Amino acid sequence: MPLYTPKTYTFLLVLLFAAIPIGVFGQDFFSAFGGNVSLTVIPEFPRANEKVTIEARGLSLDLNRAEISWSVNGTLMKKAIGGSSFSFETGSPGSSSSVVVTVRGLSGQLFRETLAFHPADVDILWNTHSYVPPFYKGKKLLTSQGDLALTAMPVFVAASGKTLAPETLVYTWKRGDQTLVSESGFGKQHITITGPLLFQDMFISLEVSSLDGSMKAEKIIRLEPSEPRILFYEKHPLRGVLYNHALSESYTLSGDELVLRAEPYFFSYNDIKDAGLEFLWSVNNESAFPRTINELVLRKESDAGGQSRVGFEVRDAKKLLQSAAAILIQY
Repeated sequence: MPLYTPKTYTFLLVLLFAAIPIGVFGQDFFSAFGGNVSLTVIPEFPRANEKVTIEARGLSLDLNRAEISWSVNGTLMKKAIGGSSFSFETGSPGSSSSVVVTVRGLSGQLFRETLAFHPADVDILWNTHSYVPPFYKGKKLLTSQGDLALTAMPVFVAASGKTLAPETLVYTWKRGDQTLVSESGFGKQHITITGPLLFQDMFISLEVSSLDGSMKAEKIIRLEPSEPRILFYEKHPLRGVLYNHALSESYTLSGDELVLRAEPYFFSYNDIKDAGLEFLWSVNNESAFPRTINELVLRKESDAGGQSRVGFEVRDAKKLLQSAAAILIQY
């Protein structure tokens, strides 16, 4: 999917006659020069301080033989025969850039058009309502078909210097090529949707515009779902769950008892709250049924050494999502 869609302006170039009678060159203008030129602006919605390229194309006017001048805010920046392409950089939010393209034909005719640029910007923040244990400092990862909250962060500053409030803008959200009609509209800065299936990327695009349509900004993000994880922790009788240290693939039991805590990272929080997940414990491949769904008590029955393989599996039947982990407990 392209990040930018070129924007094309087709306009009737204004003929500056000076002292030349209209009847003399009116016909020549339309027959020889075609009467119009198209301008393509890339990107379509320039951000602040971003490079913009404008390309001129003559529909029946041979621009290769025409002198083309480009001016920005009254300053001549480029002048060349056949100079049909021009690039410049937009200013900061709230600034205005006026680009004037002037085409001079072989017979001295002069044609001119002006484009105005008012750069705006927008970013997209995303968050997912997935489960993480207490004291987790990282970002919650998106998993298959998880609840996905999207927030637009627009920066729209009018030429007067006034910042437009996000709730006064118009938002058009898209998932891939599909417009999210119910989630789009005036003031819809925040939306919640369902994330993609596992192993399937999802593109979210957003177009934000001022109410009068004079300012626009666009953003596209790519989201890739992750697989949920299971980590084991020791639950200390006095200090509680030791979340500062996840257990590795094996653990040596130093006392007579271990309370093993399993944390299902990045599963849907709502599914856990609504008991929509299935938790399965096993010890040496035999099912175990603890009182607490994600805690298992292991006791040393004798002074003789040994080991047990403890497994924990989480299943989400509705979303066809599951994760499993195992740890070797040595006595």
